[in-house]
Amino acid sequence: MLNTQVFQDGTLALAVMRKQQPDLTISAMYLEDMSGSKLIEVMRADQALTEIAFILISSEDNPLYLDPVRQSGACATLTK
Repeated sequence: MLNTQVFQDGTLALAVMRKQQPDLTISAMYLEDMSGSKLIEVMRADQALTEIAFILISSEDNPLYLDPVRQSGACATLTK
């Protein structure tokens, strides 16, 4: 069964993920309250969220912004 939830900000997404762990997180680079880089950074630092697969979708192509996501263990970074 596929259960999809959509959040506009990372803080709410993190709170829900801590209660109901998803199999996969797909994020944009820019959320209302944080970047996708920050979201995966927080996920990887949280023992409860560290193993959740993460995909970033962004029009950003600057390695300065994308490399931290890749280094944090994202499964993929996809461009729009």
